[in-house]
Amino acid sequence: MNTKEENTKPEPLITRRELAKLCKVSTRTIDSWVAANSIPVLRGPSERCVRFLWSEVYAKLKTYSTK
Repeated sequence: MNTKEENTKPEPLITRRELAKLCKVSTRTIDSWVAANSIPVLRGPSERCVRFLWSEVYAKLKTYSTK
């Protein structure tokens, strides 16, 4: 028996550059948002390795636009 949850794949992680393209901003802006804890970030084994879940970032940015 297959359920919908079993067939869904996890959301792919996106890079800084991909996020900047989706948000139509520069990668420096993404860095500023990360430094200010304005968006959720997933860190890898080093500080330089950062990845994002688009759904989480979108939800967070949406809260800023409704204020």
